Amino acid sequence: MAWVTQIGTGRSAALRLGLALLLGTASPMLAFAGAHAQAASTPPVSNARAEHFEGIYRERLSSLGEAAPETFNAMYELARVYREDGRLADAETMLLRVLEEREAHPAESSVMALQTMTELGTVYDLQERYRDAEILLLRALEIAEGEFGSAHALTIGVQFALASSYGRSRRADEATELLEAALEHSEEVLGPTDTTHLALLNSRALAYLRENAFDEALTLFTQLYDITARELGENHRSTISVLSNLAYLYRRARHYDVSLSLTDQVMQLRAETLGAAHPETLAAASMSTVMRLSLPELGGSPLPSAELLVTGLDQRMHQSGFADGTAPSNRLSAEAQLQREEGDSNIGYGLYADAVLVTIAEAEDQREMASRAFSALQNAMSSPVSGPIAQMAATRFADQMGENLGNLVREREVLQGRWGETTELYAFTFGGGEDIDLAERSTARAALDSIEARISEIDGTLRSEFPDYFALTSPDPVALDAAREMLGPDEAILMIVPTRLNTHLFVINHDNMSWQRSDWTGEQIDAAVRRLRWDVGATVQVTPDENARWTAEQGEGLSYDRGTAYQLYQQIIAPVADTLEGRENVFVIAGGALSGLPFSILVVDPPEGEDSDPEALRATRWFADAHALTHIPSVRSLELLRQVENGGADIGGFAGFGDPVLQGIAQTRGIHRGAPTTSASEIFAGADQGEGIANVGALRRMSRLPGTAVELENMRIALGAPESALWLADSATETAVRQADLSQVGILAFATHGLMANEVNDIVESGLVMTPPTTPSAEDDGYLSASEVSALRLNADWVILSACNTAADSELGAPGLSGLARAFFYAGARNLLASYWPVDDDVAARLTVRTIGLRQADASLSRAQAFQQAMREIRNDASHDTAQSSWAHPAYWGPFTLIGDGAQ
Repeated sequence: MAWVTQIGTGRSAALRLGLALLLGTASPMLAFAGAHAQAASTPPVSNARAEHFEGIYRERLSSLGEAAPETFNAMYELARVYREDGRLADAETMLLRVLEEREAHPAESSVMALQTMTELGTVYDLQERYRDAEILLLRALEIAEGEFGSAHALTIGVQFALASSYGRSRRADEATELLEAALEHSEEVLGPTDTTHLALLNSRALAYLRENAFDEALTLFTQLYDITARELGENHRSTISVLSNLAYLYRRARHYDVSLSLTDQVMQLRAETLGAAHPETLAAASMSTVMRLSLPELGGSPLPSAELLVTGLDQRMHQSGFADGTAPSNRLSAEAQLQREEGDSNIGYGLYADAVLVTIAEAEDQREMASRAFSALQNAMSSPVSGPIAQMAATRFADQMGENLGNLVREREVLQGRWGETTELYAFTFGGGEDIDLAERSTARAALDSIEARISEIDGTLRSEFPDYFALTSPDPVALDAAREMLGPDEAILMIVPTRLNTHLFVINHDNMSWQRSDWTGEQIDAAVRRLRWDVGATVQVTPDENARWTAEQGEGLSYDRGTAYQLYQQIIAPVADTLEGRENVFVIAGGALSGLPFSILVVDPPEGEDSDPEALRATRWFADAHALTHIPSVRSLELLRQVENGGADIGGFAGFGDPVLQGIAQTRGIHRGAPTTSASEIFAGADQGEGIANVGALRRMSRLPGTAVELENMRIALGAPESALWLADSATETAVRQADLSQVGILAFATHGLMANEVNDIVESGLVMTPPTTPSAEDDGYLSASEVSALRLNADWVILSACNTAADSELGAPGLSGLARAFFYAGARNLLASYWPVDDDVAARLTVRTIGLRQADASLSRAQAFQQAMREIRNDASHDTAQSSWAHPAYWGPFTLIGDGAQ
């Protein structure tokens, strides 16, 4: 490619080396090992800067007080350092306080208010909160252009910040327009070596690259590198940024050897100057690892970069807030930031496991490497459901130590949720332009101060009387040996983790372990899971071609694609099946799309006969027959569940809620492939009663489910419970759920419509439909949402959710379990029986009742074994076979999954 020769025009030795690599006259530069050692032993420059500005802030806070302008100036400078260091949550917390103060005194600090607004918008952009960033930066741009005009440093700074946000959010045309507007005046106003002007040129070069204009991009990047290296130094962050973009250019041009060499340089420099935990260091380490894993012909081990990556992720996960780390605002903000970064963290931990797997054969201590990879895979599987289980365990332990301590823990949980809601409201008041409601801002700020003061007071008591609380609610992965010791002789854990490049299969039992790799990528697994979920009637978005093809394959009857179910089993279970052999109870931890599929419906042996033949389906060897299966979100959650298993009182009793009064045509539940599925977003979309209150009219129009009353009545009779244990029809209300003393109920059942959240926003949650009230209110709108469930106080050994879509929110099940399932664990449930697709009325009534009956009749059966036997009985009942359907089909016997500690 002719354009490559242009690289020789630069004076940088690094760029000349890039040309030499491209031409094959030099070896790849792998200087990473020294960088990793130095990063581990020498504090990065950025940490020293933070400590310096923290010292200034503390001194002014002590000598001048919090309200002094000089203190706010120090806070602003410290927030900028935090943003540059990647401590975005800390930066956001401080900038909001500074902006409030500066907007309160516009005559004195209009310029500083504009600077703060721009800085906060940049933080939102880096947090990928693009809408929040746009609202704030558009307001800042309007102010800057109105007060200072287009040829002013402040205006250019806002234009650059907004253009960067547009570029990140893939709004290329708008980004380019703003860049050109800023560049029109930037050199004249700022100077040719100003960092903002150079950053604008860097962004223009990236725009060239997006347009595949490689010549223009290379020329500009080369010029930029010369300028930044000369004026700012080769170790300056701006210089390293240009080098990183050059590495990106060479990747786009498929000159991977050059790109990898430059990427390693970037990784080394960022580790030295920014530290291992900085997001930019993590990005470089991730790319270096990916390239070596994807292109082994480039040479070198992927493990050093992967080790830097996981070291940085671990540090970032445990970073504390400013000062002593105990300030509630900083700690809670840091937790919120970690949640935003969870997806990237999961990918990073998965890459580390990929790197270990391909290098472990050469390791001196393979067991130690496997143990580290096991921990990394647990982090790669981290899911919001683990938190509620940990919180439930912490609350139980607190109760055992004293009722007052348990109440403090519950109060803190409520305050933490309220803090998040109030923080969002407070932040929103800074983006409203002339319509800003200062009174609303003041109210929100006062509420935050009150919440944070109370949390600080509670935390002081917990640190004194229950110091394990914070470790319990932020659990680390379980070590491999500890996990094995936790298991009984007939138990095993099967952990399946799809990563970017392949899928990890990890099995441990009390005596042994097996770690294998499937070549199937997440995309291949997604395709198989979608097909199987479509076959059983789960909610799946399919193309018209897929729907036509799959419908044609169904034929006249109801068939199930056992071939795909067998292929999936062969890929994700068969390679480790030997280690599962002889273990009756198997705990399944599944990531990605697999979290939306009960493993019971996978096929162990090559299928014989027709997929629509009931006898062939009954003769199939299902994974549900090979082992008694329980799904769990993490290894740590199993450990915590076992710690609290005997922590509560020996509670019996039953309570059931169902058959809400609805005005739609009564229907039976079951498979209705292609039928529209109501979601929580639809229920809230037309609501006009106020924020967070469901549209009662839409709820009432839903179909009545009379079969749910039959199911609950059969359950009551089987358990010998009194008639007063049921709340049906007019009695099945939110108010009834709240007023019932459910803390004394051992088996709690809900049989009704379950709605998916579809991950729309904080108001639109998954939940259960109850009987709508005549006059809706925040306390009772006919919709028992996940957040309302989490506020209940339960001590149930079983919670049965006999409704469609109660196990997973989205069509593929991510992020592991539904918000509704998480909420029941949070409220105190120890085991859930939840469903992945619509449940047939007749089957639901028999399956749930039979599971509990078998367990009560034979104490030697584990919960999972009772559930396994009940499913088998349903499948083998030929009395319901028709030309169109059969209970032998997984759509009937397989929708439920047991979540918890099913081996007990």
